[in-house]
Parts: sequence; C-alpha cells; structure tokens
Amino acid sequence: MRAVVLALIAASILTAATGPYRPTAEPVEYVSQNDFVLWFVQGADTLGDPVSTRSRETLHVREADGGLEVAVDMVDEEFSSSHVYGIDASGRVGSVDGSPVDEIATPRVDVLPRVPVAWAELSPGTTWEDVVTRSGEEPFGSTAYTARRSYRVVGEEDAFGTRALLLVATGSVQLRQGGFQDPAQAVRWWQEVEGPVLDSVWFDVETRSLLANATHMDLAGTAGFEGGGDAITLPSGLRSSVRRVPPGS
Repeated sequence: MRAVVLALIAASILTAATGPYRPTAEPVEYVSQNDFVLWFVQGADTLGDPVSTRSRETLHVREADGGLEVAVDMVDEEFSSSHVYGIDASGRVGSVDGSPVDEIATPRVDVLPRVPVAWAELSPGTTWEDVVTRSGEEPFGSTAYTARRSYRVVGEEDAFGTRALLLVATGSVQLRQGGFQDPAQAVRWWQEVEGPVLDSVWFDVETRSLLANATHMDLAGTAGFEGGGDAITLPSGLRSSVRRVPPGS
C-alpha cells in the first residue's frame, strides 16, 4: 500500500510541474567525461591519483502515465548501465525503474539539470533556487547528498555548432559516500566532504533539448578507514569535473 501511495504522489508531482523537458522523437546521444581526484592526507603525504572516465550516454525522454520518463543508457570500456527515471518537466526525479525514490537507498537524483521554469520564461536575468537531496543506508554505512544551487539565465550564445541558451548556477554540495577497501569487505571507508559547486547548462534554442552541461566541484572534509578493530580519520577531499557534450564537441 505504501508503494502505491508514494507512486500516486510522485505522479501528481510530475503532472503539476513546469519546465523545459518534453518528449523527444529520437534518443539524444552525448559524450560524458568525468575527471576527478579523491584525495587523502596521511602524515605529510597527499594520496590520490587523478582519474578520468569517458562514456557514451544516450537519453530518450518519453511520455509516461502522469508525466515523463527518461531512459538513460551509459556505456564505456569497463561497464554499461541502463535505467528509466520518472521525471517531471523540470527534471525532478520521482522514480527509478518503476520504484519511488523514497524506497531506494541511494538513488540517482541529478540525471538532468533541474529547471522549474517554463521555456517561455527563460529570459536573461531570470533566477531561481534549487535543492537536490537524498540519503540512505548501504552495507558499508550511511550515504547522503545535498546540492544547493542558485540558477541564473545568462542568455543566448553560439555554442556547440548551434544557437544555445546558457544557464549558470553557483552553490554548495555536501556529500557522504564510502565503500569497502578490500574484496573480503573487512575494511570499510567513508568520506564526509562539502564545498562549492559551479554548473553551466546549454539548451538548443531551436529544439529546446538539453545540448550540454558541466558540473565542477571542490569538496573537502574528512575520511575514515575502519576494520579489524582499528580506525583512522584523515583529512580528505574530492575535486570533480563532469561534462556532458554532443559527440564530436
């Protein structure tokens, strides 16, 4: 019964919201680039090497009962994933693979930049505030993610070979994540960090579809390693740059 009630609530939210997202006739393909450094300070040494991943991402926004759904397929050299997200027209996620987000431990809630403003109102100088948050429990411990952003419409510009509408956002991110350090899961690690985030979003003026977006964050805080009765806490941080752009850009 609880799942049915949550699904109905999610459906009502999807129906009521405004925003730029609408069904696309064909899937839209992007190249997703993620460059990050997960660092730890031990004694006088800073540990952590830069990591760069590149994947092919395909998004298809379709009509669904009570709103929209976006099918997201990601493929790179080492993994592939496929999920369907129930969204409203602003990009707010209400379900993942048919399950309400409230019933999922750590759902992805930032699939698309969230724009709760109708397309006709996206004029230079328009501003709004947005908060994305989730929390849950995994075998290694608790997780949490909160992003607070202040958006502003900059205006139109030539970008990625077409005419684009540019939006920018500044704000902050608080993140708790973790995992297991070894295959036997005898040592677990966790990280709690926070810091500034900067976003840029481009929409194609002609098609009104998401053209590209980028997120940059520089987070700092603490991390811990626990296992075998021992525990240590270290200064830690995450510097990350994630970009979704058209192929060939």
